[in-house]
Amino acid sequence: MKNEEASYANHSLESFLQELSSGDTAPGGGCVTALVGALSSAIIEMIANITVEREKYASVSEEMKMVRTEVSLLREDLVKFIDDDARSFQQIMAALKLPKETEDQKKIRKSEMEKAYYNAALVPLNVARKCLETFVFVNVVLERGNPNAASDAKVAAVLLRSAIYGSIYNVHTNIDKLADSSLVLELSSEMQDIMLRADEFERRAIRHK
Repeated sequence: MKNEEASYANHSLESFLQELSSGDTAPGGGCVTALVGALSSAIIEMIANITVEREKYASVSEEMKMVRTEVSLLREDLVKFIDDDARSFQQIMAALKLPKETEDQKKIRKSEMEKAYYNAALVPLNVARKCLETFVFVNVVLERGNPNAASDAKVAAVLLRSAIYGSIYNVHTNIDKLADSSLVLELSSEMQDIMLRADEFERRAIRHK
């Protein structure tokens, strides 16, 4: 991030795309997956809103209000992860620049790099987790939301699966650098479960008539 106070989440769309395409170290794919997750949650929130507003869907109005509230909170988290991802990359760069002339310096540098890579793995993992939580509401709005927005819900489903897979790829990139094999195994198991559930959520959404 060129400016420590800058926030990609507060950029205009055009500005974000310009920085993304510039070849600078950030924003990158991790920021994009968080953004895609946030966009997907906004779609679901939109469907809940256009359901609540219609008299003919009064019987599900309270449920859609709940969906709207829950998804709004998930969207806020995902937006936050856009900048968290950029910062985690900066932490890796800072750790790599630490001196390594003496044995003590090498130990400190190794420890800081381990922390930085773990944090850089945790951010996209949290993106995947939040996207999976959001996925639950796709089927809710497909089954009981305004049917005129069914195709929008399917767009959200496809995007959420993409965001999850993209996030998982970023987790793998960073945990490959971790020395703690038991932690790597634990994270890998969770990631596999998240991907399998995302696949099933997307299949259910796409098959919905």
